[in-house]
Parts: sequence; structure tokens; C-alpha cells
Amino acid sequence: VRVGLLDFKLRIYDLSVGGCLIDSLTEITSEHPIRLRIVLPDGNSVTVRGQIKLPPRDIGYAVRFIDLDDSYIGPAPIAAATFIVVPAPAATPTPTSPPTPAPTAPPTPAPTASVVPIRTVTPAPTVAPTATPAPTAPPTPAPTATAAPTPAPTPTPGLTLGASTTSSTIAAGGTLGISASITSAIARTVLVDVEVIAPDDVTLVHQEWFDNQTFTAGQTRAYPVSWLVPTTAVGGTYFVNVGVFAAGWTALYSWNEHAATFAVSAPIATPSPVPTPTPGPTATPGPTATPSPAATPAPTVTPAPSAGSGAASPLHVQGAKLINGLGQTVVLHGVNRMGTEYACVQGWGFSDGPNDAASIQAMKTWKINAVRIPLNEDCWLAINGVSSAYSGANYQNMVKSYVSLLNQAGLYAILDLHWTAPGSQQATQQVPMPDQDHSPTFWSQVANTFKGNNAVLLELFNEPWPDNQQNSTAAWTCWRDGGSCSGVGYQAAGMQTMLNSVRATGATNVVVLTGTQWGNNVSQWLAYKPNDPLNNLAAGWHLYNFNICSSSSCYDSQAGTLAAQVPILVTETGADSCDNAFNDMVMTWLDGKGDSYFPWSWNAGSGCGGMALISDYNSATPTTYGQVYRTHFLAH
Repeated sequence: VRVGLLDFKLRIYDLSVGGCLIDSLTEITSEHPIRLRIVLPDGNSVTVRGQIKLPPRDIGYAVRFIDLDDSYIGPAPIAAATFIVVPAPAATPTPTSPPTPAPTAPPTPAPTASVVPIRTVTPAPTVAPTATPAPTAPPTPAPTATAAPTPAPTPTPGLTLGASTTSSTIAAGGTLGISASITSAIARTVLVDVEVIAPDDVTLVHQEWFDNQTFTAGQTRAYPVSWLVPTTAVGGTYFVNVGVFAAGWTALYSWNEHAATFAVSAPIATPSPVPTPTPGPTATPGPTATPSPAATPAPTVTPAPSAGSGAASPLHVQGAKLINGLGQTVVLHGVNRMGTEYACVQGWGFSDGPNDAASIQAMKTWKINAVRIPLNEDCWLAINGVSSAYSGANYQNMVKSYVSLLNQAGLYAILDLHWTAPGSQQATQQVPMPDQDHSPTFWSQVANTFKGNNAVLLELFNEPWPDNQQNSTAAWTCWRDGGSCSGVGYQAAGMQTMLNSVRATGATNVVVLTGTQWGNNVSQWLAYKPNDPLNNLAAGWHLYNFNICSSSSCYDSQAGTLAAQVPILVTETGADSCDNAFNDMVMTWLDGKGDSYFPWSWNAGSGCGGMALISDYNSATPTTYGQVYRTHFLAH
């Protein structure tokens, strides 16, 4: 089931004349309207309208059927949310595949659309990674598009999506013409989706899609849509969204949110409140030996989606900022979720504490918008004697499931290669550099798994410290190029090698490269920056009270030129002495520069030495150490 751009897996059971129960982690409010299309054994389908009742937290909700929706009775169309009624209880009902219509001839005739007059439950295109590369965000809109957001650069092969309307204002009861424009850089067959969204920017009021649309390389095609505006329509600004999916809704290729806008002239009703986004800082700083105390004031930014606002929008780098699919600047306020780097290799689990939906809901009470997940290469690759129960496919599926839950909750995920080891040694600790034996293979597999999901960022290595923690030419050369390095007793994999492994898969995800000296030094990051054909790199930085660079004056000197050229993500920060004056100083400094930051660590504990942010996973009660971060996040 798809709500907006967010996919939900669900199970329907206890189906009766009066209603049914839906087992789903979807957040939805009581009285919310819903529509279910039921595919019958003969291939036909019926649609019933209902209303949400008794939505218990995190376990699903009841639906009371209101009436039969006679807007569609007949053969099951493409993109129906379907399930099968079986004589005996089944675990998860198997979706019935709807029939695929014959391909529409490419250019001349106007495509025939499938129409859904109003929808709250819609087809579920798979936004998760697929073998088909998915652009980071919609490219530059076609010239006809109106009110399109600032586009994101699209890697080749690209899609350009736009839309225009026949009038900027339409009276309730009138008919509005919409023309969606799609240009494809390569030959392909796709599904084109055109949606009209109400002024609350949530409710879909009209949708038409065109399946099996064939494009030749460089071809532009127009898709006409007509909407009869109901006489009861709410007045205000409406939005046109345009999406391109693989045929049959199997994968999302590109999406243009707010490709066009128009106004309906009718009495302004009170729309459903738009969820308040999680506030965030404003831009980005960085390092260099040249201090720049008089920094230009950071621009105002739009924070990433907040708790409950839908799936995390894909990110890409534009200058010194992270930009989402709507063209908005995003600053990440997140936490580190420790455990996935050590529990598996120690043979007792996947993580330290829960990684379920309830624990994510608790995280969201702190108004964060991202989670950093440390990984272990031995566990992912199932090598060097790690228990099969916690490695290989089992470990990978756990990571994929957790990332999916985070993204569905509107949270970004950073995957960090935390523990590595060369040869037959087990990855049981932080070492100076990733290893040539396994790390490139690890990143090839991880990137291939998450390509197409650009709400996932890839941090190639946690804390490099080659050349015995020196800030030297030898250290930075090793950092970039790998090989035989001072202070590293094995063949190191450099950032360029691992970046090449990522890009070779077709993955366009933002890649984070953390500096030397345990991640605390980024002064030569620009000079040794690896070559990325997509220019989609961010600098990683670690700031602790026990680091060499641990004062605002040092931060000024390290975050000068770099901040103006690439986004900086402080993927770890904290104080092992509960020095909240230090922690507050760091966050205030970072907010002033517009940096993203992730305190260590979202784990239950007490005392100061372990830097545990919470005392309980379910209540998310802050420790003395965590309180300053919670207060700061809620205020920003």
C-alpha cells in the first residue's frame, strides 16, 4: 500500500461484512478514510470504502466498512492493492499480480490513462533498491513545468519530469487540463504517474497513470490529464506530482514533487494540519588550515522530513549542501545506534538492544531525522568464522529491514563501515584503515543492495588513523590511495578504491569520507579528495572532548574553506565526562555553521564514561549525558 511516496507492507485479516483488521506499522489517525480493492478469484475486483477505527500504536488498526465504492468494479487494474481470501488462516497473504496491459505505442497518440477518482490506499511501487539505477532526485524540469522545485542533478541515464496546467486558477465545478512532460535519456519502458494533491499537501484527490510507455533515447512525451474539480472542493493551492516507475509499479525511477501548482477558487475550508517538520541546523562547515572566523551567515534551510511526515526524501550533494528531492536544503540531526558492529562478531545477536518500530518511534520523540548504523565487514560477508546465525544473509536482511523501518518513519540512514580486519583475522575492533582483502567487496555488496535508495548515505570508514595518527602527507596519501602504509600492517584500501567499488554498481548515494586522526582532522580533505564522477561526496568529522581538536578556535581553523565547498557531517560527537558545557558548545558552533551532527550513542546505560544517551529504549528517557542533546534537538 502506498500513501504519498511511502510504501507499507500490511496483512489483512478477520475480513467480514462489517470490516477487517489490518496488521501494519503505518501511522494513521482514527476516522481517516481508507479504500481497499479486493481481487476476487475470477480476476475481477470490488472496492469498499471504510474508516479507520481504534488505531493501537505500532500494531495496526481496525477498519469499519462504510459502503461499496462503485467507481470501479471489474477486471483488477494495474497498481491495485490486493490480497487473496483463503479458506484457512495464512501468515502473510500473497498478493495477486494484476494483469499487465499490452504496451502502448511510443510517440504519437495521446496515452490512455488508468484513472482513480480519489485514493487513500494506492499501488505500492518498490522504492527499495532494485537493479535499475534510480536517480537521486528529479532532474531539471521541462520548460513547461510550473512551480517545480529546485531540481536535483540526475545521473546518466536520466529522466526529466515536468508539468503544466491550462489555467493557474480554476473554479470549483470546472475542468482543469494538466499536461505532464517526460524526457528519457535512454530507451526504456515505464509507467507514468500523475497526481493532484489537495492544499494540505497530503490528500490525493485525483490520479491517472499510463503503464507500459515506451521511450526511445532522448524522446519527450506529453501525458494529458483532465480533472473535473468537485463543486465541494476546498479552495486553495493544489499541487501536481509526477512520477516515473518501472512498468507495473515495480520500482521508482524518478519523482517530481510539486511539478506544477494551481488554485481552486472556493471557500477556504480548514485543511488537515501539515505535520511540523523536524527543525535542523542550516548549512555546513568544514576544515582547512586557514581560519575563517568571519563566516557568512548560514542560509535558512528546510529541515528533513520529521516524525510522521512520510518517507525520507532522497538526498544529493549540491555545492556545500545536502538537497532533498524537493530541492530543499537538509541538515541532519541524528544519533548513532551502536551494536551492529560488535554483537554479531561476538556471537550473541545482531545489535545491542531493539531495532524494531517501537524503538524507532521512541527515537522520533527526540525530533531526530537520521540514524547512523555501524557495520562489521566480517558479519556482512560471512567470513572469518562469524556465526552463520548472525552473518551473511541473516545479517544483511537485518540491516535492510532496519533501514526500511527508518526510511518509512521519515528518518535517513547512514551506513558506516566500523569494524574491519585483513585476511583471516576477525573484525573485532577499530583498526587504522580498511583492508584491501575485504573492504572493497563489502562496499560493492552494500552499494548494490541500497542503490536506488538515496535516503541512505554510505560512510566508507569510521575513523582512519594511518601513519600512527599523524596529520602527515603519508597519512593523507594512504587515506586516499591505500596500499602499503606507515602504521598499517596490511594492504590498506584507500577511499578512492572503495568509492570506485560503490560507483561501479550504479549506486548514486551520497558518500561520506571521514578524515584522519580518528576522524578528527579534515584539514587536508580537499587536497586529497578522491575523484567522484557524480561529485556526490560529503566530509565526515568526529568531535570529542578528548580529541586533539576540541575547541571552537580549532574548529574555526579546520572548518574554513572546506565548509564552502562540500557538506560536512559530524557523524560522531560527545564527551566522556558528562561535560555538557562542551557538548552544548559543539552543537551551538555547528548550528552556526549549518553542520549536521550525530551524538554517540543511542544505547541504554548510565554514568558518563559510556556516553549512553538514554536509560531505556522504549521511553527514550535521557541520561544526564543525553539530556543536553534531547533539549537541543527539541529546540531546533
